Amino acid sequence: MREAFNLKTDFPSSGPGILNHDLKHRLTTAIRHSSPKTAQPAPTAPQTLLQTLRTKIRTHILTHLPSESRLISSLQSYTPNPIITLSTHLGSLGSHTAFLLFLPPLFWISQSPQTHIFARHLVNISALGVYLSSISKDYLCLPRPLAPPVQRYSSSKSVSREYGFPSTHTTNAVSIALYIALWTLFAWSESLTTSQQISIIGACILYGSLIPLSRILTGMHSLTDICGGAILAVSLTLSQYFIFMPIVETVIKWDSGLVPIGAGLLGLGMLWTHPYPEGFCPCWEDDVAFQGVVWGVFGGGWRNAGREVTNVDGDLGWGMIALKLLLGTIMIAAYRIVAKKAVRNILTVVYQASGWPVSTVSDPAAETTHDVNVPVAAAAEPAPATGKIHSAPVPASSQKVYVLPMWDVRWMTTYVVYAGIGWMATDGVVAALRLLGL
Repeated sequence: MREAFNLKTDFPSSGPGILNHDLKHRLTTAIRHSSPKTAQPAPTAPQTLLQTLRTKIRTHILTHLPSESRLISSLQSYTPNPIITLSTHLGSLGSHTAFLLFLPPLFWISQSPQTHIFARHLVNISALGVYLSSISKDYLCLPRPLAPPVQRYSSSKSVSREYGFPSTHTTNAVSIALYIALWTLFAWSESLTTSQQISIIGACILYGSLIPLSRILTGMHSLTDICGGAILAVSLTLSQYFIFMPIVETVIKWDSGLVPIGAGLLGLGMLWTHPYPEGFCPCWEDDVAFQGVVWGVFGGGWRNAGREVTNVDGDLGWGMIALKLLLGTIMIAAYRIVAKKAVRNILTVVYQASGWPVSTVSDPAAETTHDVNVPVAAAAEPAPATGKIHSAPVPASSQKVYVLPMWDVRWMTTYVVYAGIGWMATDGVVAALRLLGL
């Protein structure tokens, strides 16, 4: 049974490796303000059902965070350094950069409709995982395991600016592993032998287990963060595979230009629902990039719907596969270099001509100096301008949140450029390879 949090016994006032007095005070303040027994919502702004749920979740996780942090610290002390190092590198396999590198080749290597459907919804699941975990992180604003006593190991420079619950790496790893396993058991069952199915499912289990474990060993996430990410992954993958995948494949075959336009607007709508966190978080940047990619992938799939050629793959050979990967990567890299500057310049002119602010960032330094590692007091107030919920845990005296610059040139450029990357991967590069006879 997990023991309740006790400030005096969990964090004594002195001794090596103990949290300092300021951190203890801020953690105690966070728990006190998150408690439904002591929190008194202002008469003019009563808590909604969603805000009440948020308070309860925060109270539970913050209360158990110290004991989970001690457990992770103990686990790290018994883990050999080579395992810690390996776990640090494993984290890169669950990043959105890795997905952008590994997913596009699926559209280039094969021309079969089934492969393109598989790849298209693998992108969708990855993007949904990033989106759902990102809005959960920025709405709940829960810190990572406490350091100290935990030691954090990461090659990322944005660790201190990203919240902990749920684990995005776990969401992506478990959802991808489960998605591939479902295809192995159902769609590919007739084309694979039993031993091949067992091998693929075994690899999925290994991948879906090692990534979450690596996040614990490196001190990046607690067990609660991992469980939250895994539950989210299973839910979205099952719903995507059995419910939404058939619907999307029906819509993508509609002969109407409203289909790609609607996909782009849907992506912007999903970005609009992103809650305002306490401070700038990389979750927003990942969300914008992935929503753009999905728009491009959907548009490319719509344009090529019914044009995929069956049974043309044959035995490509490793040389042909390597050539396709090389040419495709060069094309996308060249596009990104050119498009990033061109799109930004065009949008700047459009914004200035329309009288719209080119940049809405009021405090650029907040994007690099904000640290979310230490929890602070919880508050939830409706934004007067947009009606969105200010989800950040902020001191009651300041009531400040980081208002995301959703529609300025910088982020709209990111959205459009990454949409182009999605389109290049599914249509542009594929068409170019066909013209080259590859």
